[in-house]
Amino acid sequence: MIDKGTHRFIMRENRLLNRVLKMTEKNNSLSRSGGAVGLFLAALVLFNFPIISLFDRNSLLFGIPLLYLYLFLIWSLVIFAVYRHSVSRTSRKRKQ
Repeated sequence: MIDKGTHRFIMRENRLLNRVLKMTEKNNSLSRSGGAVGLFLAALVLFNFPIISLFDRNSLLFGIPLLYLYLFLIWSLVIFAVYRHSVSRTSRKRKQ
């Protein structure tokens, strides 16, 4: 199971990613690549060594090692964020 500190950390990282997504959706005055740079930086932070090392434990969650679960979930969130970013860009182009 996940201890309270790890759970708080995961929730904090999810809030960080949500803030990045909200900033790209709210601020239309961002340059074309501003949102993509924000997503890249969020992914860079989430996949960096100090953060990944927090999940490198022998604990299992639903029978899956915690590190693998973290990597898969963050990877999926980053792909979804890139999808949302690209869809919002193409829909804004069509409206103009």
